[in-house]
Amino acid sequence: MGTAPAIANPTVTMALYTVMYPVFSELEEVHSAAAQNLKAIFTEAEMKTPGLCQELLLKLLEQESVDLDVSYTEALLRMSGQDAQGPLDQGEEREELSELRKKGRALRNILSSIADDINEKKRFMLTIRVSAVAIKDLLTTVSDMIKEFPPSMHQDLIHRRREFLIASKSFSDTLKKYFRDHRSSSVIVGALNLVHQINSLVQAFAESMPTASPTIGTSPVPLGPSVAWELGLE
Repeated sequence: MGTAPAIANPTVTMALYTVMYPVFSELEEVHSAAAQNLKAIFTEAEMKTPGLCQELLLKLLEQESVDLDVSYTEALLRMSGQDAQGPLDQGEEREELSELRKKGRALRNILSSIADDINEKKRFMLTIRVSAVAIKDLLTTVSDMIKEFPPSMHQDLIHRRREFLIASKSFSDTLKKYFRDHRSSSVIVGALNLVHQINSLVQAFAESMPTASPTIGTSPVPLGPSVAWELGLE
């Protein structure tokens, strides 16, 4: 299994996940084959040229004279709570993967509310606490799932987990800075980057599950110290 392509600025790819994928999902109800083809084409194009969907969307909005005074990044974050189903999200799947999707969706929903909650301190503080719990819960699920795969598959999955953990720690650091400089834009971008890592993490397991033959307790997985400590939440 190969890891997802590294993207210098994952925020630019979010138009694909938060805008295009939900559109393709609706189109599937009308013409499934066409929707799948378009989804595959746009996904491949976005991976080759990160930001392509964002440029297309901005051009369409400009052509329709849509008011772009509202932050584009904030708009993407608000939409990120929607189900952003990728090309591999189809048919029946293992219970463990369904649970991972459920927890990933829950965390995306929490993060998507930050664009509005950040303007109300009490509500924002509650959102932060809830997101910290959801992050730890997702990481625990991921760690348990990795143990079910053969050792030969651990490296790629642990790498993807580590990327999500780095994004989580970065988001935590951004929040600490926000309470000093009150730069909400940094928090919005940090939350959006974390959403991107959630999508990448779930996608990595979705790619692994069909070809893997999980075997419980094959070997211990080096998952490091406690999640709470790694996130700086203790």
